Amino acid sequence: AVQRAWPKLHVVRFSLNGADDVLKYQKWRHCSREHRLITMGRPGGYTEKLKTAIRRAGIDPEEGNFIVGPELPDVSSTEVRRVCRMGDVECLSQLLDSRVAAWCLNEGPYRPQPKSKSRSGASRVSSRSHVPSVSGADVVRECARAPIATAESRPGLQGVFQQMVCRKVANPARPSSAPQSVPLDDSCEVFLVRHGERVDEVRGAEHDAWLASIKNGNQQHFDPPLTMNGKAQAVSSARMLRAKLAGTAPVDVIFSSPLQRCVCTAAPFAEVFGVPIQIVHGLGECCAALSLRNTSSNSRWNRLLTMESLQRLCLGVSFVKVDSTKEAFLERDSTCLGRLAQGRPRIIAVSHRESIRHLASRRAGCSARLPTPYACIAVFRCIWLARARNSEQWRHEGFVAGCNTDRFLLRDPRRADDDDDPAAAELGASIAESQATQRGKRSVASSVGAEAMDLHD
Repeated sequence: AVQRAWPKLHVVRFSLNGADDVLKYQKWRHCSREHRLITMGRPGGYTEKLKTAIRRAGIDPEEGNFIVGPELPDVSSTEVRRVCRMGDVECLSQLLDSRVAAWCLNEGPYRPQPKSKSRSGASRVSSRSHVPSVSGADVVRECARAPIATAESRPGLQGVFQQMVCRKVANPARPSSAPQSVPLDDSCEVFLVRHGERVDEVRGAEHDAWLASIKNGNQQHFDPPLTMNGKAQAVSSARMLRAKLAGTAPVDVIFSSPLQRCVCTAAPFAEVFGVPIQIVHGLGECCAALSLRNTSSNSRWNRLLTMESLQRLCLGVSFVKVDSTKEAFLERDSTCLGRLAQGRPRIIAVSHRESIRHLASRRAGCSARLPTPYACIAVFRCIWLARARNSEQWRHEGFVAGCNTDRFLLRDPRRADDDDDPAAAELGASIAESQATQRGKRSVASSVGAEAMDLHD
């Protein structure tokens, strides 16, 4: 949008983060000339840890792709929300600029609610009533009692910030090339979860019991369940993500692949967020067993567990209508996740290891094969450009802390991964057979053409 407004300027885009957030998601791994980062230092040892980490990764801040800024005071957004709800002017004046604090008390989403009358009929004392001043509390109170001076011409927090930078021009001049209104890019934060440990990838009593159930016709070999450890992994990841998103706009549903290992992984997420699960067929297409390129997949869709069976597996969790849209996980110009993300600030989807790897490599431009331990949570951002509303752009922003991805990065990249899907060989055979068929058709067509030429001669 800025480039369109001032086309003669050379605009370089940076993402701004705090050192603690960059350490948590290891965002330095994906910095480049196309994805530049400015990281502000944070007290508590985060700045030094970050400098050590990027030095080990061989990143030179002087190149301009990863810039480390000065250390900023440690202001907790959680603490700001807490004191706003309480109406604690004293604490708020020590955390925020007086004008920002005034806006938070007047118009912010966490402003204190007016208290109801007592049983005697007398109004209770408001949390925003006058109290002895400490530091800048008087300024905050005076601003909180009166509307912002420029609220009519510059409403909300934007007006506060414009005051802070002393932009008091009544009608600021616009460059002649700038349009009167520039549409902004839209985006959605996507948390993509891999299912927990599956029973066919372990050895022991659980694996033996599952093989016996297949022989009895009670299970499908392509749809293995979670192990007990896998269920515990799902619970741990769900709680971890819920803690990370505390105080943010909630999600309205948990999307899941139709395979039972994903649905059972989605169940703890639905519980901790208090939302239903929606089965999305497109989230299952990425796995080898259900891939559209796998000739054995056509008959499997009708042999998946029914909704009644899934509800029995996930007691206490509700489901909404199945999204049975027939689509590939990655279409030519769109994605299944992009469709689900439209109009939402963030989504949570449970799928397979291939979903994370394919989205990262084929859409987000990650060259390395990402580690995908069980129940890991990859963070992506889907961006729809204002100048091309139907065009999706993807950015990989790391993993939620606790995924334990570091040990996977220690593997020799030349070795075959030992966590490949057992159905991958089947998919490879299907693709090879399809390619051989196509080559045969081309060979027959060439032979027929040659014979026709001979007859013509």
